[in-house]
Amino acid sequence: VSQSRYQIRRETEMVIVNCEFRVSDKLTYYRVPATRYQLLATMIKEIQELYHDSSNDEEAKGMSAYMKNNFPFLGIKKPIRAEILKPYFVELKNYSSEEIFNIAKEFWKLPERGYHYTAIEILVKAKRKWTKEYFDFFEYMLCDKSWWDSVDTIATKLIGEYVYMHRKTLESKMVQYASDANMWRRRTSIIFQLFYREECNFELLFSNIRLNKNDPEFFIQKAIGWSLRQISEKHPDLVQDFVEQEGLRGLAKREALRKL
Repeated sequence: VSQSRYQIRRETEMVIVNCEFRVSDKLTYYRVPATRYQLLATMIKEIQELYHDSSNDEEAKGMSAYMKNNFPFLGIKKPIRAEILKPYFVELKNYSSEEIFNIAKEFWKLPERGYHYTAIEILVKAKRKWTKEYFDFFEYMLCDKSWWDSVDTIATKLIGEYVYMHRKTLESKMVQYASDANMWRRRTSIIFQLFYREECNFELLFSNIRLNKNDPEFFIQKAIGWSLRQISEKHPDLVQDFVEQEGLRGLAKREALRKL
């Protein structure tokens, strides 16, 4: 059969029955590999083929340049990637926690940045199936192939969400991150609560900012301003007072007070 599962999915109604794809109209059966491992490998290969078919060399050059040429790109814009992945994301609910974890790890190993985004997106979608092993992998990803485009999503949508679910035991790790030698961990300690809104631990946020406020690194100063701006809408006086009391200057101050 020359059609991929993705193509068949778009044309027919399909369910998995005993390692077969039972199709309701044009085809009777589309046999798949006999083992779950082979099934997952086939899915990964199909996505790679679809990405290859949608790649754009000119777009790839621009994307790579925007990220300081740290990574090769496929030149696939986010809406196109989302459309390609849509049917596979629907299928994720049929996979075990371990299987989803392995799929994400395989995509993370690949060199092109689009696959790293895919790994992150798969992990975000699998939130209900996260285990401690997932968190360990989130921490690994944070310091591997690191740049702001991956770090910010990992920090807020993966590490931040997992810490939120285990605040009593893991907030202390974010305290450790604030003094870590790795700049991306320090940035994470400041922005991991970005989407906590009213449940933000202000004491922890302010403490982590104090530990890093004198660091001239752009990504640290930007993180400080970003995290404060995020809470300034509901707590303008709190943010204004903190900026003044801590003597924040430059980028951090401008970002923090931008909406005030």
